[in-house]
Amino acid sequence: MFILNRPSPYRFFSTATLISLFIVFCFNWYIWGHDSERRFFDPFSDSRCSSTSESPNGLVASISAESPTPTTVTLTPSLSASTVTIEHPILVTQSPVTVTVTSTTHTSTPTSIPEKIWYKLGPKGLSRDAKSWTDSCLSKNPTFRHEFLTDASGDYYVKEYFSHRPDIVDTYLRLPIPILKADLLRYLILYAEGGMWSDLDVSCEEVTIHNWIPEEYRVETGLVVGLEFDWGWENDHFLHSQFASWTIMAKPGSPHMLQVIEDILESMKSKAEENNVLISGLTTEMVGEVVDATGPKRMTRSIVKSMEAVLGKTVDDRKISGLYEPKLIGDVLILPGNAFAASQSGYPKDQGPMLVTHHYAGTWKNDHGGEMA
Repeated sequence: MFILNRPSPYRFFSTATLISLFIVFCFNWYIWGHDSERRFFDPFSDSRCSSTSESPNGLVASISAESPTPTTVTLTPSLSASTVTIEHPILVTQSPVTVTVTSTTHTSTPTSIPEKIWYKLGPKGLSRDAKSWTDSCLSKNPTFRHEFLTDASGDYYVKEYFSHRPDIVDTYLRLPIPILKADLLRYLILYAEGGMWSDLDVSCEEVTIHNWIPEEYRVETGLVVGLEFDWGWENDHFLHSQFASWTIMAKPGSPHMLQVIEDILESMKSKAEENNVLISGLTTEMVGEVVDATGPKRMTRSIVKSMEAVLGKTVDDRKISGLYEPKLIGDVLILPGNAFAASQSGYPKDQGPMLVTHHYAGTWKNDHGGEMA
């Protein structure tokens, strides 16, 4: 009525203005509705999560924003409901944000290992000791993001990120022994997103993680491992040295991590066939020693196997033992025993600084093969 009572020129101008605003509104509604992949993400119902991310660090179980005070948001899915500690929808602004994808295709190879520490909680959650140990790493490395995965979010992570590899998803979800799943999960995460894996019973010493890799090796290094057992060459065609698996660092897409994953899949399949059971029917007796099946010995053998394939030459104890300083072989940086395993190495004074201490909580060492609730 107000517009109709005004002079004709004013009515024309007002009507044109309203129509223009309506067109702008509709256009923006269309853009937001049809081009929202880069703006909204619902990890539990949005089918578009299968698209390829522009970031080399696609996340599945969390969405983490990098800010002066790093934060991590953890999703904890369950069979009946999904709990998210942030409001929906999530608006992605110009600030750097990492979102989940289900593709392992990385648009670019990072020049450094992602600054993120990964942890896996057992059914009892974070104990007082474990909190103290993990806090020692987080407080000394404030620029590093971190994430604590649960059994449920670990399952969700693997299902989402490796949906294109049903053999990986099926094997992981069917493994009935918790420690086997925990071991496999660390390799899957490091292959998918990279960063640093740390067991809950590992504390950090005074040297910050930024300084673990010598400056001259930072660009070339794709995987960082430390000797757990530094064993000299015995000319018996057997690899005696062993890398620690409680602390590992990797760039995403490492072929060495993929080799570990493939070898574990083949091993679990073979064990099941030998015992005429499904993978879900495997027992600790059938699997044998965990260190051989999925632990540090398996990891070491597979990494060396991958190194030999990449380099086209033999890698044995002559190459990886007797270290007094970090040694780069291909893109694998091997740290002396004192770095990750000082107690096993006898606390040597000539192998550089201690970087972490492993406290051997051993919550998985029981008939169940994992921490009990």
